[in-house]
Amino acid sequence: MFKKKILLFISVMTSLLLISCSSSTGLGTPSTYTVVNDLPNATIKIMDVSTTENTLTVEFSYSGENGLTYGEHFEIEILQDNTWYTLSYDDKFMQPDIGYSVESGTPRTETYSLTRYNSLASGQYRIIIPVSEERLVGSTQYILATEFEIQ
Repeated sequence: MFKKKILLFISVMTSLLLISCSSSTGLGTPSTYTVVNDLPNATIKIMDVSTTENTLTVEFSYSGENGLTYGEHFEIEILQDNTWYTLSYDDKFMQPDIGYSVESGTPRTETYSLTRYNSLASGQYRIIIPVSEERLVGSTQYILATEFEIQ
């Protein structure tokens, strides 16, 4: 009887260990971003999707009077059954807290590494990037998004 309990305990602990060590990349929760691209003088568009380099190049355009800033932070979402889902990712990849600015009338490109998502399967995706429009007093945060496809 004691051996059976030990074997059961070892089996349960092994299963828990395997589950906790498995990849954390996968379909996450439904997107919380119900409003995107609500800053009328700012846009982002996909310039390049490289599945061999596992990168995504985005162009920021801004035509406002104030400055536009963004950082390294981004999220990838996948469209399934007409619903956007935030992809979970391998959290061992850190994003530095670096800020960039986009001057009015001068587009800027940024290449994002998708390595933390491992490899993306075929499907319709969008990149979510938080931005701030600088004001005389403080700044206002917005979410810019643009879609891309992996074939």
